[in-house]
Amino acid sequence: MNIEEKIRILILEDNKTDIELNKLELKKAGLKFTSTDVMKKYDYIDAINNQDFDIVLADYSLPDYDGLSALSELRKKHPSVPFVFVSGQIGEELAVQAFKHGATDYVFKNKLNQLPHAVERAIKEKRAEDEVRQLKTTLDATLDCIFIFDTISFCFFYVNHGAISQTGYTRDELLEMTLADLMPEFDENSFYKLVEPLLDGNKETTIFETALCHKDGAVIPVEIFLQSVAPPDEHARFVAIVRDIAERRKAEKEKAELRTQLQQTQRMEALGTLAGGIAHDFNNILMIINGYTEIALGHELLDDHPARHSMEEVHKAACRATDLVQQILAFSRQEEQEMVQVKVSPVVKETLKLLRASLPATIEIRQKLTAKCDTILGDPSQFYQVLMNLCTNASHAMGGESGALEVCVTDAEVNSCPDLNPGHYLLLSVSDTGHGIEPSAMEHIFEPYFTTKPRGEGTGLGLAVTHGVVTSFGGTIRVRSKPGEGTTFDVFFPISTEAGGSEIKTSAPVPMGNNEHILLVDDEERLLSMGKRMLKNLGYKVSARTDSVAALEDFRSRPEAFDLVITDMTMPVLTGDKLALALMHIRPDIPVILWTGYSNQITKEKARDMGIREFLMKPPSIQNIAQAVRRALDRGKG
Repeated sequence: MNIEEKIRILILEDNKTDIELNKLELKKAGLKFTSTDVMKKYDYIDAINNQDFDIVLADYSLPDYDGLSALSELRKKHPSVPFVFVSGQIGEELAVQAFKHGATDYVFKNKLNQLPHAVERAIKEKRAEDEVRQLKTTLDATLDCIFIFDTISFCFFYVNHGAISQTGYTRDELLEMTLADLMPEFDENSFYKLVEPLLDGNKETTIFETALCHKDGAVIPVEIFLQSVAPPDEHARFVAIVRDIAERRKAEKEKAELRTQLQQTQRMEALGTLAGGIAHDFNNILMIINGYTEIALGHELLDDHPARHSMEEVHKAACRATDLVQQILAFSRQEEQEMVQVKVSPVVKETLKLLRASLPATIEIRQKLTAKCDTILGDPSQFYQVLMNLCTNASHAMGGESGALEVCVTDAEVNSCPDLNPGHYLLLSVSDTGHGIEPSAMEHIFEPYFTTKPRGEGTGLGLAVTHGVVTSFGGTIRVRSKPGEGTTFDVFFPISTEAGGSEIKTSAPVPMGNNEHILLVDDEERLLSMGKRMLKNLGYKVSARTDSVAALEDFRSRPEAFDLVITDMTMPVLTGDKLALALMHIRPDIPVILWTGYSNQITKEKARDMGIREFLMKPPSIQNIAQAVRRALDRGKG
């Protein structure tokens, strides 16, 4: 015997000699035990109600009781405690009846040498059943699906509660199935190939991801841990632990999206930095072009000069280039944009002219501009961005095939709209004859980074930016589309009723100088030459310096000689803002104008706080320069 701990035995027997004989056989076999001996019914019932036992040994026939009744009484209180009949009168028919009532075994009194073996076997089976019961309780408590199946039929012979709840099948239904029945990705042959290395003993475990099919047809992404186990004296079997990874997949997707957003943000920051650097150099070039064309048109070319028309076209192109640079910078900047009155129709006409060159000739461009009042309140560059985004989307939707892009600006009366107050609005409609938008995509089209374009062909930001801009203008955007019938974006803008705004104004006279002395500082020699000439034409005396340190020393040596200083911002050694502070330290009342092609270190507000009189973005027109110089000088006099 190899049961080391003491066994607690309850003996029900009306014959004291038989009780002692039972104990003697158990001791001879080396079993360690304690016994409670009862001879009557009520003592037996009291014992099983108030004490715990590992096994019950009972005679079948008693004067006031019988073994079957004793067995039934025990099962009410202790369903799993082994019950062994020890009797001289039990026959085959009674033995069958006893087993039906839940008896564990029986031993004849004339063969008591079999009693120790019967007791040991019953105890071991009971403990094994307890372990299995505890294991099943543990397995049923886990949320993962657990399947145990053999290696021949692959049919399940154990499934836990998690498998039942996650697949939707009953236990009986699952016990008629195989793992392959639950996985649409596999058939019987492909599943066999998957487990073949385990069957051959080449591997003990395998882990893979697949999809599990719920009874209602839903497909659940899962990770399966499959292990081969071989119990002693039994053929091998498989244990499959199946885990729902839908939340993990969702988290991984969100993480990937966040990584993509971060990368996109970093790219946008890099683009902003690049745009700033390009803008600084390009604005310097544009300032030279604009400056010399304005000098030529204003002072050198008469109205009937053969080159005047050509020079006017150069000036228009340069102005358009200036606007484009400002739009790039507006897109890259993060600060709040100034809201001004914008006349929509001229912007639409200009934008469609620019688009014509970039669109295939197979796409017809139509415009319908019938709004009686087409002035809105917003940032001009952002409105341009909205229009460009919508038109670009429309052209992409047609994919280079024949089609039509139509832009309409009309009046609209809104009576009931959740995003707008009732009233009169300007309606900008951009329509295409492309492939349309699938209903499943409609609810996502304004989400950042959502795109239906192939990988690498779109950022998914265009419509999200458009939606944000329109909302900031106090408007709303709606989309109408059917697959195969094209798409229309309707953008509603509140109409601006303020006077003035973007109406074309008659140019004011250019204010002239009175021979005031200006110190002009810029490290770009050609720009400096053009600026000097422009200021002289305006009636000023000019000292020009390409070196900001040399300019500071010149000013320090004769501070009262200058009436005003104009300085660039981005210069080597000493930047424009530091130069201005140094000049004002030497002479606090000196008017300073700061101009720049682009700088992320200085803004109009920062310049004003430093005491700088005027802040100009390159390339300013002659009129803007003349007005700024006059304001700075006259403010000092006042």
